[in-house]
Amino acid sequence: MPFQPRLVACAVALVLVGCTGAEESPDTTIMGSDSAPAQVVSDLLSAIEEGRFEDAADVTDLDQAALLTLVEGANATEVVAALTDEAVQTGSNFWSGFAQTVDGFAPGSVTVSEGESVTQGHSHFVMVSVLPEQGDPRVFVVRRTDDAWVIDLFATFGSTLSERLLAPVETVLASANPDAAVVRTRLGQSADSLLVAAADPNLPSSAHQSLLALIERVTRTPG
Repeated sequence: MPFQPRLVACAVALVLVGCTGAEESPDTTIMGSDSAPAQVVSDLLSAIEEGRFEDAADVTDLDQAALLTLVEGANATEVVAALTDEAVQTGSNFWSGFAQTVDGFAPGSVTVSEGESVTQGHSHFVMVSVLPEQGDPRVFVVRRTDDAWVIDLFATFGSTLSERLLAPVETVLASANPDAAVVRTRLGQSADSLLVAAADPNLPSSAHQSLLALIERVTRTPG
């Protein structure tokens, strides 16, 4: 059964309102959209509202969705499975769980607008604000890949989940399992996204410190 990170999505939302032993890293699973960043977020919200969670996964960095299964206890081998054969299902499950606990973000009831544009390392990010008719605005961070825009889960939700990622990431760093080496590589590739999350001037001090601690871990040289 695919690992289902529904509780991860629930935790995010509350803050917002086959084995493999191969040493080679699986191909990166990034799909994305040719649309502008604000339209990507609008399409995401429409897909979530209509229960089209595979379509929501299509505009998501699915590698990051797989890495977030660490929060709910996935081991390195399960994460690698989520990176490959179960990638779309893992992304779908993330947004399905998110939808169960978030109200007021139906496309017709929000204003979506592009905000700040940031370059971090080799990556380009755009902050997209979602303003509901009632309540506080939320920000989704969209990242440019080689030829598409994707929802960056680490930049968007990193401040929410960083503290819960610290212990499982430390376990991955200490593991000699070949699958753990794959996970370490993918975590390292998310450092730019975490740096964007940490740059938010409105973060509580505790969230900022957790992000800095997580960044130290994912950029740590093995050995």
